[in-house]
Amino acid sequence: MLTPTETKVLRLACLDGLRQKQVADRMGTDVRTVETQKQAIRRKLGGYGKTNEWIALKAKELGLLDGCRKCGGEMKPGKAMQETYTGTPDMGEIVTMSAGGPGRLVDCMKCVECGWSTT
Repeated sequence: MLTPTETKVLRLACLDGLRQKQVADRMGTDVRTVETQKQAIRRKLGGYGKTNEWIALKAKELGLLDGCRKCGGEMKPGKAMQETYTGTPDMGEIVTMSAGGPGRLVDCMKCVECGWSTT
Protein backbone atom coordinates (compact mmCIF):
# COMPACT_ATOMS: atom_id res chain seq x y z
CA MET A 1 0.00 0.00 0.00
CA LEU A 2 2.77 2.47 0.95
CA THR A 3 6.00 2.82 -0.97
CA PRO A 4 9.29 2.17 0.89
CA THR A 5 9.95 5.92 0.97
CA GLU A 6 6.48 6.66 2.36
CA THR A 7 6.99 3.97 5.02
CA LYS A 8 10.29 5.56 6.06
CA VAL A 9 8.67 9.02 6.28
CA LEU A 10 5.80 7.52 8.28
CA ARG A 11 8.22 5.97 10.77
CA LEU A 12 10.39 9.05 11.18
CA ALA A 13 7.63 11.69 11.26
CA CYS A 14 4.70 9.91 12.88
CA LEU A 15 6.38 7.36 15.16
CA ASP A 16 9.67 9.01 16.06
CA GLY A 17 8.10 12.48 16.11
CA LEU A 18 10.73 14.15 13.95
CA ARG A 19 9.92 17.44 12.25
CA GLN A 20 9.87 17.57 8.45
CA LYS A 21 13.30 19.25 8.29
CA GLN A 22 14.77 16.52 10.51
CA VAL A 23 13.17 13.80 8.37
CA ALA A 24 14.52 15.44 5.21
CA ASP A 25 18.03 15.66 6.68
CA ARG A 26 17.98 12.03 7.80
CA MET A 27 16.74 10.84 4.39
CA GLY A 28 19.07 13.11 2.42
CA THR A 29 16.24 14.90 0.62
CA ASP A 30 14.47 18.24 0.84
CA VAL A 31 11.50 19.29 2.97
CA ARG A 32 9.14 19.56 -0.03
CA THR A 33 9.70 15.88 -0.83
CA VAL A 34 8.84 14.96 2.77
CA GLU A 35 5.69 17.12 2.59
CA THR A 36 4.66 15.36 -0.63
CA GLN A 37 5.26 11.94 0.94
CA LYS A 38 3.19 12.86 4.00
CA GLN A 39 0.33 14.04 1.77
CA ALA A 40 0.44 10.71 -0.10
CA ILE A 41 0.40 8.80 3.20
CA ARG A 42 -2.62 10.75 4.45
CA ARG A 43 -4.43 10.25 1.12
CA LYS A 44 -3.81 6.49 1.18
CA LEU A 45 -4.85 6.10 4.83
CA GLY A 46 -7.85 8.45 4.61
CA GLY A 47 -6.34 10.82 7.14
CA TYR A 48 -6.69 14.34 5.74
CA GLY A 49 -6.56 16.76 8.64
CA LYS A 50 -5.62 14.01 11.09
CA THR A 51 -2.75 14.14 13.57
CA ASN A 52 0.50 12.20 13.20
CA GLU A 53 -0.63 10.03 16.13
CA TRP A 54 -3.83 9.07 14.28
CA ILE A 55 -1.83 8.26 11.14
CA ALA A 56 0.58 6.07 13.15
CA LEU A 57 -2.28 4.18 14.84
CA LYS A 58 -4.04 3.61 11.51
CA ALA A 59 -0.80 2.36 9.93
CA LYS A 60 -0.22 -0.04 12.86
CA GLU A 61 -3.79 -1.37 12.53
CA LEU A 62 -3.17 -2.07 8.85
CA GLY A 63 0.17 -3.78 9.56
CA LEU A 64 2.15 -1.20 7.59
CA LEU A 65 4.85 -0.74 10.23
CA ASP A 66 6.31 -4.23 10.31
CA GLY A 67 9.52 -3.10 8.61
CA CYS A 68 12.88 -2.07 10.05
CA ARG A 69 12.64 0.62 12.72
CA LYS A 70 15.92 2.12 11.52
CA CYS A 71 15.54 2.26 7.72
CA GLY A 72 12.02 0.96 6.95
CA GLY A 73 13.43 -2.06 5.09
CA GLU A 74 12.06 -5.58 5.07
CA MET A 75 12.60 -7.64 8.23
CA LYS A 76 13.28 -11.38 7.95
CA PRO A 77 14.03 -14.05 10.57
CA GLY A 78 17.74 -14.38 11.28
CA LYS A 79 20.36 -14.93 13.95
CA ALA A 80 22.22 -12.42 16.12
CA MET A 81 24.72 -12.63 18.95
CA GLN A 82 23.17 -12.10 22.34
CA GLU A 83 24.24 -8.94 24.22
CA THR A 84 27.98 -8.78 23.67
CA TYR A 85 30.68 -7.35 25.88
CA THR A 86 34.43 -7.36 25.87
CA GLY A 87 36.09 -9.32 28.62
CA THR A 88 39.63 -10.38 29.50
CA PRO A 89 40.03 -14.09 30.19
CA ASP A 90 42.90 -15.41 32.32
CA MET A 91 45.24 -15.45 29.30
CA GLY A 92 45.07 -11.67 29.02
CA GLU A 93 43.58 -11.50 25.53
CA ILE A 94 40.40 -9.55 24.77
CA VAL A 95 37.51 -11.54 23.34
CA THR A 96 33.92 -10.78 22.50
CA MET A 97 31.51 -12.85 24.55
CA SER A 98 27.80 -12.93 25.24
CA ALA A 99 26.06 -13.31 28.55
CA GLY A 100 25.37 -16.97 27.73
CA GLY A 101 28.95 -17.71 26.67
CA PRO A 102 31.11 -17.03 23.63
CA GLY A 103 29.35 -17.14 20.29
CA ARG A 104 25.82 -17.76 21.59
CA LEU A 105 23.36 -16.97 18.81
CA VAL A 106 19.71 -16.11 19.31
CA ASP A 107 16.78 -15.92 16.92
CA CYS A 108 15.89 -12.40 15.83
CA MET A 109 14.31 -10.35 13.09
CA LYS A 110 16.99 -8.83 10.85
CA CYS A 111 16.70 -6.06 8.24
CA VAL A 112 17.78 -7.22 4.80
CA GLU A 113 18.83 -3.66 3.86
CA CYS A 114 20.81 -2.29 6.82
CA GLY A 115 21.40 -5.37 9.02
CA TRP A 116 19.73 -3.90 12.13
CA SER A 117 18.22 -6.62 14.31
CA THR A 118 15.77 -7.00 17.16
CA THR A 119 14.95 -9.99 19.36
